[in-house]
Amino acid sequence: MTGETTHLVAAEISCARELLQTLQQEYRALTSGDIDGIESASRSKQEQMQRLQQQMQHRDHLLRQQGLPPGPAGMEQWLERLDDADATTLWHELQQLAERLQEQNEINGGLVALSQRQVRQALELLVGRSGGSDTYGPAGGHHPGHRSQTLARA
Repeated sequence: MTGETTHLVAAEISCARELLQTLQQEYRALTSGDIDGIESASRSKQEQMQRLQQQMQHRDHLLRQQGLPPGPAGMEQWLERLDDADATTLWHELQQLAERLQEQNEINGGLVALSQRQVRQALELLVGRSGGSDTYGPAGGHHPGHRSQTLARA
C-alpha cells in the first residue's frame, strides 16, 4: 500500500500545481483587465477543482477502508503506520501547496471584490445615488448607503 499512497499523493500534488498555475493566470488576467483570460481561467479552475476533489475523495475512500477517518487527520495516522519517508514528504508538500492555493485564491477574491465595489460605486454615481457611503457590518457584509454618524463635536 506504500506505493499506492505515494502515487495517490503525487497525483493530488500534480492537480494542485495545475490549479495554482491557473490561479496565477487568473490573477494576471484580473490585474490586466483581460476578460477573455478571466473567463478562460475560471473554466479551467472549475475543471481542475473537480479533478482535485475526485483525488481527495479517492484518498478518503482508501483511508476509510483502513479504518481511518477521512481528511488530513486520517492521512497523518496512515503515514505514521506506513513509516514511509517519501510518502510523508509528498504529503507535506501537498499541504504547503494547499496553503499557497488558499492564499492565491484569497488574493484573487480580494481583487474581484475591489472591482465589484468600483463598478457598484460607478453605477451609483450614474443613477445619482452618490450621497451614501459604503460600510461593512461586523461580519464583513456590505451595507450600501449607510451614512456615518457624528460621534462628537468640538
